[in-house]
Amino acid sequence: AHVVMGWIQMNQDWDWRGAATSYARALELDPRNAVVLRRAGVLAVSRGRLDEAIGLTRRAIEQDPLSAAAHSNLGMDFFRCDRFAESEVALRKALELAPQSTALHAYLSFVLLAMGRSVEALEQAAREPHDAIRLWALAIIQHALGNAKESDSARQEIRERPVAPEGMREP
Repeated sequence: AHVVMGWIQMNQDWDWRGAATSYARALELDPRNAVVLRRAGVLAVSRGRLDEAIGLTRRAIEQDPLSAAAHSNLGMDFFRCDRFAESEVALRKALELAPQSTALHAYLSFVLLAMGRSVEALEQAAREPHDAIRLWALAIIQHALGNAKESDSARQEIRERPVAPEGMREP
């Protein structure tokens, strides 16, 4: 119940303190609960506590090493810290566990772009299974590479079919 309450407080109410209290209570009751650890990590990111988020997410992976969501979160935490090599490893693990997950290819494409591997970034973005997310990633990468025509084309395609990606929000 505390996990669900924390999620609602964080995502619906934007009540960071309330969510922190709920997650702290959930962790007090079950300190090895991978879902609580991962979600507490997401809250830590929202509060700008990236080192704490990495620690919590690593603990979540220790408890549930097959959680693609946890590996994805860890990859994005590393990305936010400019730790691109570690981000790539974590996101590739997430893709290994759940190759059709929404946005994982896009996130990895941004990491590759940040590492200066633009060809690989474009290839990875093109593998994104969700149309709108694929176009979003391609628009960003093409823009970063100075390819205005290609970027504008992807953006225009997004405008023509704005579909919210399924699986982007947790219940």
